[in-house]
Amino acid sequence: MDVVIQGRTVKLLGNLFDRKTKNVSIVKTEPQKKALRQSFVDLPFPRSSPEKQGISSSYICDFINELNDNGNVFPHCVLIIKNGNVISECSYAPYSLDKMHVTHSLCKSITGIAVCMLIDDGLISLDDSIGKYFDEFSSPLNILRPIKTTVRRLLTMSSGVVYNELGVVTDTEWIKSFLESGFRPSGDEFNYNSMNTFMLSALVRQVTGENLEVFLKKRLFEPLGITDWLWEKAPDGNCKGGWGLYMHLEDLAKIGYLIIHKGVWNGVRLLSENIVCQMTSAQILTPEAIGDYDYGFQMWVGRQGTKAENSFLFNGMLGQNIVCFPEKDLIVACFAGNSSMFQQNVFFEIVNRRFGCDFIPNDSLAGDINALKKLRNTEKSFSSIEQPSVKKGIGKLFSLFSGFSKENNIPLIPYEWQALDGKTFTFLPDYTSSVSVFPLMLQAVQNNFSEGLTDLKFGFSDKCLSLTFFEGSCSHIIEAGVGVYKYSTFEMYGETYEIASKVCFTSDEDDRPVMKIDIAFTETANVRKIKIFIDDNRLFFKFKETPGIDFILEGIETTVGDIRSNKIIDMIFSHADTDYLLYKLRSVVEPEFSGTEKLDK
Repeated sequence: MDVVIQGRTVKLLGNLFDRKTKNVSIVKTEPQKKALRQSFVDLPFPRSSPEKQGISSSYICDFINELNDNGNVFPHCVLIIKNGNVISECSYAPYSLDKMHVTHSLCKSITGIAVCMLIDDGLISLDDSIGKYFDEFSSPLNILRPIKTTVRRLLTMSSGVVYNELGVVTDTEWIKSFLESGFRPSGDEFNYNSMNTFMLSALVRQVTGENLEVFLKKRLFEPLGITDWLWEKAPDGNCKGGWGLYMHLEDLAKIGYLIIHKGVWNGVRLLSENIVCQMTSAQILTPEAIGDYDYGFQMWVGRQGTKAENSFLFNGMLGQNIVCFPEKDLIVACFAGNSSMFQQNVFFEIVNRRFGCDFIPNDSLAGDINALKKLRNTEKSFSSIEQPSVKKGIGKLFSLFSGFSKENNIPLIPYEWQALDGKTFTFLPDYTSSVSVFPLMLQAVQNNFSEGLTDLKFGFSDKCLSLTFFEGSCSHIIEAGVGVYKYSTFEMYGETYEIASKVCFTSDEDDRPVMKIDIAFTETANVRKIKIFIDDNRLFFKFKETPGIDFILEGIETTVGDIRSNKIIDMIFSHADTDYLLYKLRSVVEPEFSGTEKLDK
């Protein structure tokens, strides 16, 4: 089975590299990302000033400013909770605390909680073989090679199973493939694998007869007042478990607060203290290169001797984090859009420097009206969709505008761009068959690949750019505010995303007019960035995305490493020049191409 999956992976990578291939997908899956309604958190935490909870407003204000100014964190939303009170809540435009957001692997800890509840109930044991619960998936291969993986090893990411995240986009029988997979030689060591968590999700269903989210609704979500979420499903209907959950940041913080208080919420015990202590204690050591945290039961645990000591962490890639300091009754919760797989991002250095071992809060402080007012104004300013830089019309930037509107100092559309109003430009399919407004990373995660960009139509008003992108059998109308974000929705083959788009105008070093478009997929960590240049009678395009090429290369490096462990696959790759493969990958992630005006016949 591993050879089959690896072969499909090679084919998938080949399809991505080949710009002429329109049907990239290897397996067909149903659309998963539904439209999320804007909603508010039920049973929110009470609000308080930082001083009442023993921390100065100035200290908190400096912290949220540092997150914004660093340049590598890219925060979307931040909540700080002390003694069960929200002392600071900040959203960074165009993101909002009112909207649910992808959690990525942060939700692994929630799946871990469900399994720990089953242990509390006496329905499963840590050292049970998982094969015990999946009899209907047995095959002759399992008889010849019995499953040795236990519940404990799934919880601690030490199953040793080779079958990994590649199965998401190359396979539809995840349970069967996991159970029939081979094992790594050092199977008892930490090896992060999201399919371990998927199997824990499937285990909940096998034991209780209920899907993971149905089980958690009764046992966790309803007691905490969590009413809104979306958890995507695997092809067999199981919750993905280790990813695919969208939820409000404050609702996630409630789950962190439950664990800080050793399984008790509002006087009601939901988890035993014993199992919580095991979840939040180091059960297995992790490589120091990935951060200052070891691993408990689907939970990251601050390593002794580091500034993260005596803390635990719900962690998802690209900046989705609930950092918990139980001794201080303090939680720092954050959604973001950076390029970190684990805990290498400077966010952790900032949080642990400010709130870790060396930080000692007071019981309470005297009120400071001026500092509190500054903090609240700072929080409010970050949430404004109008960016301060737009208000500065100076130098070359000013010369490109035909002036400013009297209302709000918003720049008008430069004349050279206005001339494109109503015009359509077309592209050679050899160069754009893999190009999409939809970020490539989201295409891969969702197994929802574009058929390729064919045409682009422009439309302008005083304060808005309208772009109609034609991709295969669908089209996307995106309205971007001039200098300010404009909100709309984006449809991609049955999946719906909220987006916020803005456009600005400048010129390059050769004085060519340049249009810059940012399209933020506000429920995710992803942003599509487009630059368009006027070059004589043509338009020249550069597409990028964040997280971008460096993050994708990191993932590809791990993937190719696993693929090359198979000698047959290694023979295929060994003839390919590494620099050429890198060039091909960059041409897909950061494509550059030209477009010519499409004239009516």
